[in-house]
Amino acid sequence: MKLPARPQEPVPYPKVAVPVLIGIAALMALVLWLAPLEQTLGAGIKIVYVHVALVWTGMAQLAVAGILGLVLLITESPSVQNWVTTVSRVGFAFFAAAVIASLWAEIVNWGAILWSEPRTRAMLQLLAVALIVRVLHGWIRQPRIQGALHLFVALLLAASTLFVPRFFHPDNPIGNSSAAAIQLSFYSLFSLCFIAGLWIMGYIHQNQAPPSA
Repeated sequence: MKLPARPQEPVPYPKVAVPVLIGIAALMALVLWLAPLEQTLGAGIKIVYVHVALVWTGMAQLAVAGILGLVLLITESPSVQNWVTTVSRVGFAFFAAAVIASLWAEIVNWGAILWSEPRTRAMLQLLAVALIVRVLHGWIRQPRIQGALHLFVALLLAASTLFVPRFFHPDNPIGNSSAAAIQLSFYSLFSLCFIAGLWIMGYIHQNQAPPSA
């Protein structure tokens, strides 16, 4: 008599989360190692690859947190509140890493941090505001206030992107590059960075306690 096969239990997320992230990080390192140099910046372009990939990922996550914040402001949904907590936390981490990479890129390519550069000031100011919002998010548990806070960060991000002038920062240097290899390297790095962010959000969200009443 043939016994029925036992259904396989799904692999717990925590057991695969770290190996997957290590694999993504290894692929990112490989892409960065193989990425071509740039005629003007030379090897300095590689830290620019990292900076732009991180900042695009972090900005996208903060923007999504703002949209979810608007939904939370209207609905007060506990599920949306959980997602706002997760996405904003990961978005802040990626954006903070992007700011560090940006300052490093300035040192590598310009010889110093240009504190008077409008884009540098805007990134540091936005990081400070996002940090304050993260702290307030932990202290204030009312869904509508949390939603309004993250919506404010997203609006500030949009205003900085649209209206802050550029003195030294080039406008989309990689996207405007005529070298297909440079664009391919960057978009591959950005895709891996974005996937890593999604994976981290999934892990945090799965292990996050429901919001207290």
